[in-house]
Amino acid sequence: MINIPLIVSPLVGALIGYITNDFAIWMLFHPYEPVYLFGHKIPFTPGLIPREKDRMAASISQMISEKLMTEDVLRENLLSDEVISKIERFITEFAKNLQAEQKSLREKGSELFGEENVTEFENKTASGLTDLVSEKITESDLGYKLAVLAKNHIKQKFGMIGEIGIDIFAPNLPKDINTLIKENAKPIAGDFIKKGVKDILNAPISILLENKEEQIESLKNGIIRLYKNTINERLPQIIEGVNIQLMVENKIKAMEVKEMEDLIFGIMDKELKSIVRLGAGLGFLMGFLTYGLNQLMG
Repeated sequence: MINIPLIVSPLVGALIGYITNDFAIWMLFHPYEPVYLFGHKIPFTPGLIPREKDRMAASISQMISEKLMTEDVLRENLLSDEVISKIERFITEFAKNLQAEQKSLREKGSELFGEENVTEFENKTASGLTDLVSEKITESDLGYKLAVLAKNHIKQKFGMIGEIGIDIFAPNLPKDINTLIKENAKPIAGDFIKKGVKDILNAPISILLENKEEQIESLKNGIIRLYKNTINERLPQIIEGVNIQLMVENKIKAMEVKEMEDLIFGIMDKELKSIVRLGAGLGFLMGFLTYGLNQLMG
């Protein structure tokens, strides 16, 4: 004869264990909002994670910033051979593409930054170079140097008579030349530099980079050195400026509960289902043990 209680008790225990664990996992997220009955909030609403979302955000962000995204960990990863190799490959590929680029610097710059910004860059570059060059020319005492050259040239060509003639008719030649240079250096340099900057911007990029492999390689090495020095010397300031803990905390707080639920279930779906099945297994075992104890005590 079939022993119905022996079969039913473990099955009921398994069903209760399955439903209990499944409901407990569901209650981690649900309901998303508090539920009220006759003006009173029902206990355990909202779910655990919606209720403790801000506290969890602070704890998770603190753990990430203090244990996972530390200065040493970031430095080790940012300066790893793999990252450096990726940067080198990117620079090499970028330079290779530029060497084949038929557009001018002006056209390429307009695509990336807008025509107005390129024009502003052109004007500021030309103006800055003009001020620098004219200032250096004025400060170089070029008038005196040109006067000496002129006197030497006249002396060689006309002898002592020519030198005496300069002393008589142009005694202030160095000063006069310096004054002329000071008055005209900026407009003369400005026209020359503006044309040079315009020609560079209008030239095809491929022409500008033609036979410049050594310079490109040197530039690549310089960028890598700058990157390494920046990470080694400025990483603490960068981390402080970025504020990883606050950034992660705000990101978690800004997430919808449904989004968090999908994220966690996407990562731990297999494990959560195993917990539900474990509940069924334990319920089945408890049902069997309960039946056995009842038999012993009965």
